[in-house]
Amino acid sequence: FFLSGVMVTLAATFLVVYNADLILKPITLLGRRLGALLPSVKMAVAYPLSNKTRTGMTMAMFCLVVFALTVMSSMNHNFNRLFISDRALGGYDVVVDENPTNPIGDLRQALATTGSPVTSQIDGVGMTSIIASGSATLCQSPDGNPCPTNIDPKAQPAGAPKIDFAEYEVRGEDAGFFASANIALQSRAKGYADDKAVWAKVASDPSYAIIDAFALPANADFGASGFTLKDIDEGAKEFEPIALTLRDPVSGKTQDLTVIGIIELGSSASYTGLHVAEKTLLDVFGKPERHRYFVKTKEGASNKEVAREIESALLTTGAQAESLRAQVDKQNAVNQGFFYLMQGFMGLGLFVGVAAVGVIAFRTVVERRQQIGMLRALGYTRSMVGLTFMIESAFIAFMGLISGIVFALILARQLITEELANQGGMSFSVPWVHVLVIGVLAFGFALLMTLIPSRQAAGIPIAEALRYE
Repeated sequence: FFLSGVMVTLAATFLVVYNADLILKPITLLGRRLGALLPSVKMAVAYPLSNKTRTGMTMAMFCLVVFALTVMSSMNHNFNRLFISDRALGGYDVVVDENPTNPIGDLRQALATTGSPVTSQIDGVGMTSIIASGSATLCQSPDGNPCPTNIDPKAQPAGAPKIDFAEYEVRGEDAGFFASANIALQSRAKGYADDKAVWAKVASDPSYAIIDAFALPANADFGASGFTLKDIDEGAKEFEPIALTLRDPVSGKTQDLTVIGIIELGSSASYTGLHVAEKTLLDVFGKPERHRYFVKTKEGASNKEVAREIESALLTTGAQAESLRAQVDKQNAVNQGFFYLMQGFMGLGLFVGVAAVGVIAFRTVVERRQQIGMLRALGYTRSMVGLTFMIESAFIAFMGLISGIVFALILARQLITEELANQGGMSFSVPWVHVLVIGVLAFGFALLMTLIPSRQAAGIPIAEALRYE
């Protein structure tokens, strides 16, 4: 990323500095409409172009910092859309985890028994039966056939694709879950018109399944299990159905399954695992280790209040309820903190760059005292001299700012589009508010730092300036 920033900055600086004559023409045309300001505009642009090295270094400094800030803001903005948007919640608002030693059973009935008024704010409830990754294993045979149950990895031929069962979490969903869920898929098997058709097939047929995006090789580092899918185009929106074998390592029972959908990466953190119908899980494992309930609240309800009321009503069972939005925010807090930390460091770099512009402006006033005297002798007023220095700094800062933002958005779009290419419905979005704030602050502080040198240049007496060597 840093190397890309440096290379893009150098390319942008060379492009602007060595094609500045093309930029000067529209500025001159604009200046003609400004009347008496035209001499100041021409002089402000001509001097930086006659000192290409200094101008290029100053512009590159501005461009690099603005480039880094814009790329970080774009990445943060788009990853937020993927991981912590409402789309990532899968249609549910509250999650309830039961105490395995004190099962709840039917959540609605349990709440009604307590007389809690929270039932009036619940629109739908889905129950998930969970088998942890340490208690369930998956296998994908390279030839597309079911995996044999008596695999000995050490006895397999050298160089042949390995066939082995690896741990992976399994979730069995009830009818209520399938009815209320709205979990988006990043890709689905050929032959299914939309995501709802895929979920409906899994709900009605115990031999079909959906898996989360952490099972893909590119996302394996995000997951905590050892199983990864093989021979799949991760960027494709459609794929050939994948044959898997699910096994209970304790009892040895197996179930041949066909995966027909892959959950979006943004929703995979909340819906990790292999998703099957509840009947499939019970047939293989007998009973689940625990249950998790997903609650869809009615419009206008406070999810945090609903979670608090559910937890209070089920206090004697030891159940834990939490807003799904709060849970997703908590899961992504580390990533958010990293992005904000990097933006903070880049922001400090921007202030250093602005300070450097001020130092250069002070130095320029000293070096050009004779030039200032000549301009005054030719008829430039104090205000025209001061305006010349202001426009000069504004020109350098503006060109560095624009080139940094434009090239940053181009690179960010390329990087993020590749990451989100297989996230259905997701596309690159420009964080216009952040870009505007970065641009206004950078340009405003640059002008502010050149205000004092400009006033100093305008106040130099003509005779004194002409005698300066």
